[in-house]
Amino acid sequence: MDRLLEWLRRYWLALLLIIAFAVLIALSYNELQAIARVLLRSRWQWIAVAVILQGIYYVVYTYEYVLGFAAVGVQSRVLELLPVLFASIFVKAVIPSGGISSLAVFIQDASRRGQPGARAAEGSLLILVADLVAVIPLIIIGLVYLAARHVLVDYQLLTSILFLVFTAVLIVIVLLGRWLPRQLQHGFIWTERGINWVARTVTHRPWLPVGWGGQQAAQFIGAAHSLTKHPRLIGYIFGTALAGHLINLISLAAVSLAYSSRLGAATITAAFAMNIVFSVITILPHGLGVAESVMVLVFLSLGVALPVAIVITVAYRGLNVWLPIVIGFFFLRQVTTHRRRHQ
Repeated sequence: MDRLLEWLRRYWLALLLIIAFAVLIALSYNELQAIARVLLRSRWQWIAVAVILQGIYYVVYTYEYVLGFAAVGVQSRVLELLPVLFASIFVKAVIPSGGISSLAVFIQDASRRGQPGARAAEGSLLILVADLVAVIPLIIIGLVYLAARHVLVDYQLLTSILFLVFTAVLIVIVLLGRWLPRQLQHGFIWTERGINWVARTVTHRPWLPVGWGGQQAAQFIGAAHSLTKHPRLIGYIFGTALAGHLINLISLAAVSLAYSSRLGAATITAAFAMNIVFSVITILPHGLGVAESVMVLVFLSLGVALPVAIVITVAYRGLNVWLPIVIGFFFLRQVTTHRRRHQ
């Protein structure tokens, strides 16, 4: 019994993640079966192109993290961060926390390599802002095209506005971190106290840990100083983020060709834009289930036949979301094992 308790004490987190992964697979079993059947009926040459493009995308995405960490003084390499990136994708899928859980993977990895974890958090924040800002032109193109075709639905417009507001709020907070750091710190501390006051009133225990406000303020202030200290490097980060989104967009076009469907660039952009919007503005990790439904509806509104819309959506989301989650499950053990070896 003592040995069992010791084993559970050391590996409880890994066991919890494995159980969560099994539950995620069980709940999505029908969708995974559909993905497998769809992929088997495709023109495999174009699926191979889409897979290669997805591989390039994740390498570019990892390089974006390398640049973001460099801006805050954290040294890293693509081959070092690639397994960490996939592990963070898996953790984000099984532990919904608004991205905080995936951020913890990068912080722990930076600490393992002797790099400051707090600065890794600042770099990750820069990446988040860069990704959101870089995709805005594609979202605007998608919205304009849907409106021009008179098929823009209220919920699509509202969710897109929420996406833009969320991005604007992050940018404003970063700017406040540069111009009014003390006021920003006080604001986060007051937010922490207010949320915990409500939590104690409702559940008799705080929702946020002590010091959460100070930590969040420090991350935004650090990210703000990096923006002004390394303007050229920040430009590279935004350029890399835009390149990653364009590669993802081309990958969706390749998937459409795999099913002999030559969709227009504007149609693909509109579906891709709504996929991004509903993957971010959602309570579910990666927008699982929600983003797929919205993509299908966008394709249908633009004249794509229902079977084709479903096939393209399932195949693309399978390559872009589900495959990285599965890869991340196996990389998670490698990342945590390396971490234990260095402790």
